[in-house]
Amino acid sequence: MAAADAERWDARYSGGTDRPAVAHVPIALERAGHAVLDQVPTGGTAVDVACGLGAQSLWLAHRGLHVRSLDISSEAIASLSASARAAGLADRISADVCDFDGGLPD
Repeated sequence: MAAADAERWDARYSGGTDRPAVAHVPIALERAGHAVLDQVPTGGTAVDVACGLGAQSLWLAHRGLHVRSLDISSEAIASLSASARAAGLADRISADVCDFDGGLPD
């Protein structure tokens, strides 16, 4: 099952999907308004599970957090890593391929 999941998501992300913009506020936070947005920390550590192309990871790193980004798709992780380098955030994002069917990573 995990191999099929990885193949399906790799196919989706290898199709030339546009990389996310760093400055874009995640939709859920944008809808919640500034009262909630202002409560998001500007330091510390965050984990982005099933990060995909990493829009939230990039936003959190841009905000000042160190982010552990995990996804089953190696294509998504490669794209996120390239986006982090291009945005000067590679030192704040640790992006790894992770199959949660095998349990939580160390």
